[in-house]
Amino acid sequence: MSGHLHKDVNKYKQLFVIITYLVDKNSTIFRSFLGNLKRENSKGDLDMPTVIMKAKLEKPYEHWVKAFDDHKPVREAAGFKDIYRGHLMDDANTIQAVIYTPSMEALDQFMKDEAEVISEAGHIAESTEITVCTDM
Repeated sequence: MSGHLHKDVNKYKQLFVIITYLVDKNSTIFRSFLGNLKRENSKGDLDMPTVIMKAKLEKPYEHWVKAFDDHKPVREAAGFKDIYRGHLMDDANTIQAVIYTPSMEALDQFMKDEAEVISEAGHIAESTEITVCTDM
């Protein structure tokens, strides 16, 4: 992942609200879902950027998902909170993950620090596309 990931996170503070197309924002289910998610970073900030990551795989999806799930304690220790991981309905070699991240800088550093694990899982780093979202 390159250092030009997203230099000015503030530009993205008002970008997207995710999940709204799935469930009406006023529904009890949606409000309960949001209320049950603890979204504080280590500083106690509630405004954690949400990233939607899309990438290609060079190994089978089953291999990647096992590696991703096994690596969850490492992500959590670094302050990340998984929301979703899976693949496109018609393409198991295109994966997506939705993750709360403490900051874009933390994400960039994590991707660098864990590059070997990410590569071994089959994730083609050069194919990664990241969309930064917030619901604040």
